[in-house]
Amino acid sequence: MHLSFLIRSFLMALMAVLPVLADQAPTSFDMRWELAQAKKPARSSAKTTPAAEAAGQGGLWLRTYSGIDFSLLKDLDEGTRNFEKLIEQAGFYADSNGSNVGLLLGTELGASFGDGHGLSLAFEGILSSTHSLVSITPIGAMSFRFEPSLYSASLNYQLDLSSGGNHRTTLTLGAGYYMAVVNYTGIAIPTPVFVEAELTGSAPGATLGITQEWKVDGTLSVEASARFRWADITRVEASRIKADGSETDADVALARGEMVPGQEVTILFDQATIDSDPMLDYAHADFSGLDLGFNLKLAL
Repeated sequence: MHLSFLIRSFLMALMAVLPVLADQAPTSFDMRWELAQAKKPARSSAKTTPAAEAAGQGGLWLRTYSGIDFSLLKDLDEGTRNFEKLIEQAGFYADSNGSNVGLLLGTELGASFGDGHGLSLAFEGILSSTHSLVSITPIGAMSFRFEPSLYSASLNYQLDLSSGGNHRTTLTLGAGYYMAVVNYTGIAIPTPVFVEAELTGSAPGATLGITQEWKVDGTLSVEASARFRWADITRVEASRIKADGSETDADVALARGEMVPGQEVTILFDQATIDSDPMLDYAHADFSGLDLGFNLKLAL
């Protein structure tokens, strides 16, 4: 019974594959096949494949996706680690944590217009790793942490580079608007001071990516993708903070400055001080980087 099932499956697969192989066969393969082909209009093997057929006819598709994000976040990453080094060089205890790895989540609605062209609208969120520092000195202790995230809406142009069988390779160019959110929490003792702030900033950005798609059936596909992103938010700020549990008006921002030559640190400062002190500048929330994903795509 199992053998019969395997034989039927093999014959069905052979019947499905033969027309495609026949279209691609060289004329020298079989003279009888060449004569048979001459009696009917030529067929394009690309049009017999599900991926190419969907692209040629056009249509809507919906994609939800996730992946691993690698963002530069240079000011947050290096600034926190430099702070740790300076405290340790002074002979005191300090410990910092953080990485450039995050989680990418998104959803995208697109339309194919035939001939391998398409447009899509995507909404994404990136939850990056927390960067934190804890230090203990003879005069007290302090700790702070930055929790960065990025949210965006983008319009993307897609171009099929190649397609065949049940697979397709697509180049994507995108342009959008990006908003960074950096949640800051800091505490200092022995005089307890607890500060919280939600810092935001926005800027335009762009993406360049490549996707390899494999068809599962007529509506479902599996994709693997890699994409470079440019999204450098040059200033994140807040007009209110929460100090010891009470909200108050205060214009603050993330600042970077050199406490010693060649070692910039990143810390929360009031904007008036940043604007007036030549040793300080606004810290960037630079989410430029690379995304790697493995996604599902549904044709509508």
